[in-house]
Order: sequence, then structure tokens, then C-alpha cells
Amino acid sequence: MGSLDPTATSEAVIMHHPLTKVSTHQAFENTSTNVAASQMRNALNNLAESCNDPAEKKRFEAEMDNFFALFRRYLNDKAKGNSIDWSKINPPAPEQVVNYDKLPNREKGAGDRPTMAAAADTTMPLSTAPAHKATQDSTSIPVTAASTSLSPTTTSGASEGTFNLLLFASASTFCNNLESLSLPAPTTLPQLFNTLESHFPGIKKKVLRSSAITVNLEYVDFEVDSEGSVTKVGGVEGKEDGDVVIRRGDEVGVVPPVSSG
Repeated sequence: MGSLDPTATSEAVIMHHPLTKVSTHQAFENTSTNVAASQMRNALNNLAESCNDPAEKKRFEAEMDNFFALFRRYLNDKAKGNSIDWSKINPPAPEQVVNYDKLPNREKGAGDRPTMAAAADTTMPLSTAPAHKATQDSTSIPVTAASTSLSPTTTSGASEGTFNLLLFASASTFCNNLESLSLPAPTTLPQLFNTLESHFPGIKKKVLRSSAITVNLEYVDFEVDSEGSVTKVGGVEGKEDGDVVIRRGDEVGVVPPVSSG
């Protein structure tokens, strides 16, 4: 792989999808719309069993039926290469739907985590994801909304654009306040890991080392050492294309491995 331009930069827009705070072992098996939606539904159904109020549970399930219809449309549009309007995909606000006795409030202690500085005021605004906030009730489902971010510019003033970084489960919890990252453009998987580590010390060993990584819904074949540093990148699963390079418009997912149980 050729050397990267050291003056070019790109912005990783961090997307803490509301469902990532609920599904603790969720990942896409493949690009199949039905499989992806089915996996997420199963994870939510398991959690719904801990709801003690039948009326609340019924209302929650009705809201989720509506969400999954929109989510399937999102995946279909994604597969066709169409742009996605996240504002039309509104999962129910947890504090308005259902409380769970078995889920802790993961937002507690979030103030101890470092926050990212606001992105440079340049061009190329992105659409905002639904901004649902959980209540401080210890039994509510905590969610973190994605936010807009602006692309930085190169030294020549030309915008390099953005890519989306979608954090699931433990990765989303670990990076609770993260909204954007500046990286070389294009960037590599080791650079992404190292940049996350610089803002959240310990994430490589505690989270990334055991996570699966996807690029545009395709799993990346890579190896890490005991500290979580990337030692080898074999490319996207099933393709012999060398090291993975993350470019403008890509969607990168950090997800826990799919449970076999």
C-alpha cells in the first residue's frame, strides 16, 4: 500500500445509535436486510422479557414494530447506494416507552470521561441522528444520540470529507462523549485504533481487542496483540485486497463478536 499524504485529514463522525445501548452482543452476520433486522429484534425481545408491566411491554413492542419497518427500508436504501436520512428513522424514546429493572444506568459516571473539542467551523454539514436522551431514572435505558460534525480541511483548504464510525455496545459505552475524530485521509485500521486509544486510554486492550470491525457492512480480517494493537490486516473478509483503507463516505462499525449461544 502506498504512503499516505501526511497533510490530508478526514473526520470520523461518531454515531452512537440508540439500539447499540440496548443490544449487548449485536452484530451484522452479513448484508442481508432480513438477517440484520432479525438479529436486532431478537436481542430486544430478550430484554423485553424483563419488563414487568404487560401494558408497557405491549406499547414498547408496537413502537419497535414501526421502527423495524423503517430500519429495513434503511438497509435496502443502503444496499442500493442511496443516501440515508436518519431523521426519518426514529426509535422510540426509552423514557416514554418502558423501564427495565435489570439494566443499570450506563450514563452514570459519564462526566468522568474526556470530551472531544468541537469540530472546526468549515463546510459539509451532516444530517443529525435522532436525539433521544434517557432520564436519570436508574431503570431507564440509556442512549447517546449521534450529532452533526463538520469536516476539517487540508492545509491547502480543500475539504477531504467524512466517514461514519458506528459504535455498538461496549464501544459505545466506552466512548460515551465522543462525537468526532480527526484522522489522516485516507486512514488505516491501525491509525483508527491508535487515535481512539489517544482519547480513551485502555480502549484497545479492553474493547477493540475483542471487537469485530466492519467496513461498509463487510467484516475486516485483522489480528491484534495482547495490548490490542493491530499487527496484521488481511483486508475485507472474502476479498484479497490487502490492507483496508478507510475513505470518504465509508461506514466503519465497531461491534462485539456475535454470540454462538
